[in-house]
Amino acid sequence: MPRIIDGGRVGRLYERAQVGRYFARSLLYAIPLYFVGVATQWFLAGYAWATVQSFLVLQAPWVAAYVFITVALVSRSPWLVRIAALALSALMVHWLYEAGQQLHRALAYDWQWVLAGSVRLVITTWLAVELAAALAPTYRGTSSELRLGGENRLLFAALGLPPSARQIALGRVGMLLLLLTSAFLFAFALLQTTGLIVSAEVLHERAIGQCGSNLADAARVACLAEFGQAELVGQLVIWPTFFVLPVALARWLQRLARRKARRSAADATKHDPRPPILFLRAFEDDQVALSHGPATLLAWIFGFIRGKPPLDHLLIEEFAAIGPTVALAKAKERLRGAQVKTEHEIPEFGVWRIVAEHEDWQTVVRERARAARAIIMVVNGKPNDGLAWEMQLLGTGELLAKTVILVAPDCAASAANAKAWAWISATTEGRVANATTDSASPVLACFQTASGEVTVVTSSRFERADYLMALRAFFRR
Repeated sequence: MPRIIDGGRVGRLYERAQVGRYFARSLLYAIPLYFVGVATQWFLAGYAWATVQSFLVLQAPWVAAYVFITVALVSRSPWLVRIAALALSALMVHWLYEAGQQLHRALAYDWQWVLAGSVRLVITTWLAVELAAALAPTYRGTSSELRLGGENRLLFAALGLPPSARQIALGRVGMLLLLLTSAFLFAFALLQTTGLIVSAEVLHERAIGQCGSNLADAARVACLAEFGQAELVGQLVIWPTFFVLPVALARWLQRLARRKARRSAADATKHDPRPPILFLRAFEDDQVALSHGPATLLAWIFGFIRGKPPLDHLLIEEFAAIGPTVALAKAKERLRGAQVKTEHEIPEFGVWRIVAEHEDWQTVVRERARAARAIIMVVNGKPNDGLAWEMQLLGTGELLAKTVILVAPDCAASAANAKAWAWISATTEGRVANATTDSASPVLACFQTASGEVTVVTSSRFERADYLMALRAFFRR
């Protein structure tokens, strides 16, 4: 009996956990902004040590808590993840209480304060529901599922960088800063929500300090009304603007970083001599587009921001830290209007391409497969002769032990899935057993260990997170 992993379930847990990670990351990125504010106050106060002491006594514990929550949420330790989820839930309850208190105070003023407080409470409630939906699976998931969803590179994950950021940037500080700025802007957009709650308290204190709290005085009422207008403008204009603009800029920077990160397989292996990861697929299925299935509105927003990255983006960003990820390109393949004739010409961002002439491609694949640390094979619903030859090659013992076989999203339906795995089994002459025999759900991936133990990853969705969990299970086996 093979070991079966429910990739769809683990993928859903991972997807939902991303919302909590976004929240925690926004708090982490708030820390340097807060330090800038403290330094400014220190300067304006004439370098008074009391300002720094006040920060250390009152705010340093919060800073430490935010760092712990962010790092713990992305860790592979189930109990750390659950503690961090509980702390983040308590923080959200505190924000809800603050929003309710602010609305209660606003009832004593004019309609502008009341409307602004109501909008704030609605947004805070919505985010609390989003966070509850993100953190609840943390307690439902098993320890092995939480470990699979955890990250190996905690600092990169906490900052919102891909695990392979250093390999993508090729050690260039400018590229890493570009990726880091993009991650910061994504977090800054969500940080505006935290600021929405905090700024209201600050504005209320300023209003009372400047206008007074005597509502029997008409001048003071008019003064408070001006502050109410400012609060309303912040709710309805400034907050949405500073949510949308950072996201748009972050996407642009992300695309710019990917353009600058393009390089050939020759470049990649020259700067990274480790055994490569070989990516095999049909040429007509060069970039397998992966969808995402968000369960909440905020998850949909962030999914829309990410778009539908192809599988080879996932391979580069997640697994190039293990070894350079390379794939065969067509001879004289046209990329951006230019013909690629050598390995040194630069293709699109994605798995780094090896260029071979038509008559030599089988020799190149055979050599690269033997030298590879791992092989990722994708089979689509219409396998051709090239795929058949590659499957037969991988059916040999020494190669099969380091290979994970994935089926493309067009094989998600039960009939197409069964047909694909039956073809794989027949092509390898039974060396890869029909993975659907022992599974009631469609099979997304299958691999075996050096000892011959077979692992099957199932899914009913065939979405990005499911493929990521299948590949993590393979590389962490």
